[in-house]
Amino acid sequence: MKPSVNINILIIDDHPLNIDAYKNLTKHNLEGKEFNFIEATSCEEAYNVIKFKNLNKDKIDYAFIDYNLPSYSDKKIFNGLDLSIFLKKKFKDCKIVFITMHNEPAIISSIVQAINPDGLISKSDVNFESFKEIINTIFIQNGKYRSSSIVKAEKTITANILDWDEYDYKIVELLVAGEKTKNLTKYIPLSLSAIEKRKATIKKQLLTNNGNDTDLIIEIKKRGLL
Repeated sequence: MKPSVNINILIIDDHPLNIDAYKNLTKHNLEGKEFNFIEATSCEEAYNVIKFKNLNKDKIDYAFIDYNLPSYSDKKIFNGLDLSIFLKKKFKDCKIVFITMHNEPAIISSIVQAINPDGLISKSDVNFESFKEIINTIFIQNGKYRSSSIVKAEKTITANILDWDEYDYKIVELLVAGEKTKNLTKYIPLSLSAIEKRKATIKKQLLTNNGNDTDLIIEIKKRGLL
């Protein structure tokens, strides 16, 4: 009889109740498997876990990641997406499942553009039955899963035909959050002139006449992009 192989699952969420729920649901839907759950509640804690595992030549097979997490500004890791990019650099075969409160098209598209996760799920879509389908699709069938709210958000982006990449989405997200253009280089690895050119292109796509940042933000919200 072959020995059981441990599956290492990293769960990153700043709410311990969510971590416990994901652990219990995973165990319930994958009976007979041996699990090693690794927990983190912030970007800094998760960064250190990932780095430690990598240095010790260990593995991380799966990761459940929330989008909104306490940031680790020293390493320019501000949310779950930044963290997942770092995770993929260290463990390229790790299957990432985003479970997030966000279903805004701009944020969803930024996640897809950056890492195209194996699972992308709105927390509002998660229940006992849907989690069974999530586990079956990703863990057993080796497929990709999108929940209903995420599918709707992706259709909205397709309808707008914007052809943005992850930096364009990040610019939009930060502007709506109230960041000034001059500060965007703190979060995006581009020069200020490159960011300004991208912002000008975004304005041309969305505004019928020359508008300011306020006009742009209003149009973004009106189209449901954020």
